[in-house]
Amino acid sequence: MIRVITDPEEQNRAFARAKRFVGDDEHLLATDWLGQPEVFCLAEENENHGVHHDDGSLKGALECFPDDNWRTAEIVNRNRILDPLEVPSPAFQTIFDPTGIQLASHYNGRGFMLFSMENDAVILYSPEYEYKLVAGSAAFVRTYFENAVEDPIVELRSLSSHNIDWWKRQGVGSQALAIQDGLETALSHVNLPPPPPPQSRE
Repeated sequence: MIRVITDPEEQNRAFARAKRFVGDDEHLLATDWLGQPEVFCLAEENENHGVHHDDGSLKGALECFPDDNWRTAEIVNRNRILDPLEVPSPAFQTIFDPTGIQLASHYNGRGFMLFSMENDAVILYSPEYEYKLVAGSAAFVRTYFENAVEDPIVELRSLSSHNIDWWKRQGVGSQALAIQDGLETALSHVNLPPPPPPQSRE
């Protein structure tokens, strides 16, 4: 189970680490961090706030980093971080079960992030716009991308388009516009690392 951090020193470390990633809006990560050349990002549809078919992609990405250094925290607007929690080792066994990712049950539809304590890697779960932003080093993002069931960018565009059309048919143009804005926001962050060079055969 995901656990509350009780040690004051560890709490301070988690807060400080999370502050590096979080931006001024619960739907965004910090632009000064995202703008660094070594940080890569992709965005994908976050149906049901994380209970989705990305088990392989997230598991593969987590395995690139130390199992025992992951934390999760709620984020709210104006750069506030609440209740950082410990994700015990190994992380991917803690947050998966046969139905999918179980982080969302701790946050009940609120914005939250899963982040590494020692490596530049973070996944932002955005409740309103229904996407998640995966950001970090080339190794982390590329591994996530390569383990995805389908191309996350294609999936994001497709599912967002379906949602926009559905709300338009319901006559709720404001919701359709909000989804469109969310899609554009998500895609504006996308910065994929180049594919690794082909390995020569000896």
